Amino acid sequence: MCSGILIVGFITMAITHEVYFDWRAILGGGAWAFGNTLSMPVISLIGIGLGILTWSSANLVFGYIWGRIGAFGLPKEEVANEYFSIAGVLLAVVALILFFFIKPTLNDDKKDDDEEYAQFNQKHGLIQADEPGDDRFRIDEYPSTAELPWLTNTSFFHSIHKLTENMLFSRLLGIGMALLSGLFYSVSLVPFQLWNSDLKAKDPNGHPNTLVYCFSQFAGIYIVSTGIFTFYCLVVRPPRMNVAATLPSYLAGVLWAIAAAGWMLSTGKLGFTVGYPISAVGPLIVTSLWSVLWFREIRGARNLGLLAIAFVFIGVSILFLVLSNPPEHHHDSSHSHSSHHTE
Repeated sequence: MCSGILIVGFITMAITHEVYFDWRAILGGGAWAFGNTLSMPVISLIGIGLGILTWSSANLVFGYIWGRIGAFGLPKEEVANEYFSIAGVLLAVVALILFFFIKPTLNDDKKDDDEEYAQFNQKHGLIQADEPGDDRFRIDEYPSTAELPWLTNTSFFHSIHKLTENMLFSRLLGIGMALLSGLFYSVSLVPFQLWNSDLKAKDPNGHPNTLVYCFSQFAGIYIVSTGIFTFYCLVVRPPRMNVAATLPSYLAGVLWAIAAAGWMLSTGKLGFTVGYPISAVGPLIVTSLWSVLWFREIRGARNLGLLAIAFVFIGVSILFLVLSNPPEHHHDSSHSHSSHHTE
């Protein structure tokens, strides 16, 4: 996935005809990479629907907070209507709480899928499975964990695995990891916004080209993701890889990077208190449709009712956030921040 993201970074560099790299992007890209790494176990524990709904909502709320309080060196963003602003974020929190009460229907019977996947890999000579569902690359030349003493103590991970067999613990762990993932995602664009603010401070009337920063952000994601993958390959011997998902993952990276460029553009223009939360709503809508219509993880009158109510809260939340900081006020506020930095 990160390879697809990096390719889009090179394309943006070609479009802008400018080679630029900001070291701070490694921090932003790293935060996104860690959040993305957590997403896999989250989906395994609570499903794609509830997982993405949770971390996207957390991402929305945390991103708004960073802009309002001026965290991480960001310029503190003022709003025209404080009441609308507070009401908007509180409604988003209520929607996030409602998501916790949705009980997804996960697919427990994966035997057919495992057999089909194993047959695909064996047909193409990718693995030598001992039994259906063994989705590992089996390469005999790999050293076992016995040859790596610092990795032989797996009792902690085994204990965690046993605990996940408890449905309540599994659900709480999945929600907790989703919230942490949302936290990582929310800080991933902080370096970009700092860069954007620095340019506006130097030239209040200027309009920074967001595409210039895309390569820095995407290269940061690639660097940290490669480090995480290398560590995984050292820990899990042999590493488990879903070969059939390689091309879809690459294409997903390309699509995500295109969307991320738009996210950076909206955040740069409208700030963390308006642009960032609005952009965070997109994944909520798309994921819900996939989860309800295709994966059918969220089903039943109760769950669908909770989802509908949560979406109403999210919609009203975004409306309040937009009304709290209309475009003309944001324009004036940007100039005041720029003049303050110049002084």
